Amino acid sequence: MDTFQPYLQKSKKCRIHDEYILCNVNKMSLPKKSFDIVLCMELLEHLERQDGEKLLETMEGIARKQVIISTPVGNYDQHTYDNNPFQEHRTIWSPGEMRKLGYQVRGHGVRNIGGREGLISGFPRILHPLGDVIWVAAGPLVRFLPELGGDMVCVKNMG
Repeated sequence: MDTFQPYLQKSKKCRIHDEYILCNVNKMSLPKKSFDIVLCMELLEHLERQDGEKLLETMEGIARKQVIISTPVGNYDQHTYDNNPFQEHRTIWSPGEMRKLGYQVRGHGVRNIGGREGLISGFPRILHPLGDVIWVAAGPLVRFLPELGGDMVCVKNMG
């Protein structure tokens, strides 16, 4: 599912998935408990708080076993790019908020190292893999201290 047609078209050309749906995630109509696992990757931060809360409720309603979410930790300023107005970050979710909602939270990577505006982006291109090494090497620490992470993976068991 995506709300930006060009991304769906690109994905179709690559044959990444079996089915594609153009829709606003908060207007989707799916039966309760229709999926074993619902995976939401790098979407929650693009929604206003109220819409994000609604999406969490919807995902938990359609998942039989588990909801898995990945989203940035901390303020990661991102604006429109690719002519896609939906790329802007609107709401930041903290590990503590996700825990209060019943999710197990694990950190991933180190905040502000990689990405378009991270520390490594200002280095010569040949040194950019250094950011990847730092990102991976910090894994054991940020796994259990997600507040230090660049991203978090949140898992809620529905059973």
